[in-house]
Order: sequence, then C-alpha cells, then structure tokens
Amino acid sequence: MLALGTIGENEFMQQELSLRELFFALKKRWKGIVVCTLLGAMAAFFLSGYVLPKKYTSSLDLYVNNSNKVVESGNRNQNDLNAAQMLANTYIVILKNPEVLRQVATNMGNITVKELNEALTLKVADDTEVLRISAETEEPQLSADICNALAAVAPEVLQRVVKAGSVEVIGEATAATAPSSPNTKRNTVLGGLL
Repeated sequence: MLALGTIGENEFMQQELSLRELFFALKKRWKGIVVCTLLGAMAAFFLSGYVLPKKYTSSLDLYVNNSNKVVESGNRNQNDLNAAQMLANTYIVILKNPEVLRQVATNMGNITVKELNEALTLKVADDTEVLRISAETEEPQLSADICNALAAVAPEVLQRVVKAGSVEVIGEATAATAPSSPNTKRNTVLGGLL
C-alpha cells in the first residue's frame, strides 16, 4: 500500500514539474506565440474577406398536407403529422429528380441542371410538415430565383406524380442582403487558434 502511495506522489510531482516547465516555456516564447496568432488571424481574415467567393442563400417553405380534405385546426393527430413528414421526404426525392430540375432549368433559361443540383438543398424543417427549399449561389438574386422557380413547378409535379396530398407555397424567396459564407469572424478566430 505504501508503494502505491509513493508512486502516486511521484506522478503528481512529475505532472507539477511538467506544467511548470510548460508555463516557463510559454512565458519565454510569448512574443512568438502572439505574433503567430495575429498572423494566422490576419491571413484567415484576408482569405475570407477578399479571396474566397461570397455565397448568398435564399429559401422558402412549402406546407405539406398528407390528405386532400380540409382538416379543422386542432383535429390533427400524430399519425397525420408522421404521414405528412414522410410525404415531405418523398417530395424531396421527387423534386431533386433530374427531369424536374431540367424543367426548372428550362423555365429559368440561365442555369444548367448540374448548377441547380449543386445550389439546391431541400429538407424537412425541424420535424414539421414544412419542406424548406434553399439555394446557395454567388449571386443573391439567382439564389432567390432558383427557389421561386422550383416552388412554381412543385405543386403540379407533385400532384401529378404522387396523386395524394397537397403542397402550398408559403411566401416567396427574396434575395439575400448579406453573404451566408464565408463566415469571416469564425474563420478569423480559427486562423488565430491555428
């Protein structure tokens, strides 16, 4: 028992010495550390602010109803919600189909199917019956136009393919006023830490 206690004390003393040595090593080189931190932060700030392309995100929401009948508010149950969420996930697959994207690209006239596919993100919003369409491009108006063009064809395409449920566009996508990426503040902090 005595031997174990001695080993524990020795390890503690070694850790204390190691921390003390580390502290003095950092104290000795603090100027270099500060300079490296500032250089890293400035490099990341410059890259984020002036080199990396700015991207703008726009989005709009579609409300998914799992049945064609009108349900009085308050009378929906968990099964209705689950069915609508599953239907929204089905809608995502359908709307990302190349034929649907080709139709949207043709309607827009200034974008390819590949560019549409890369710009678009579709997801169910926070376990709700809402399907969120988002687009991120280097042009704020183009991002909004992509969302609005897809929302314009979505109800007809979904009704034709699924033949059940309905979808309603909630509002309209507008052009973003500020870039969504790169995040200059976050990148500057990370550059300083690196």
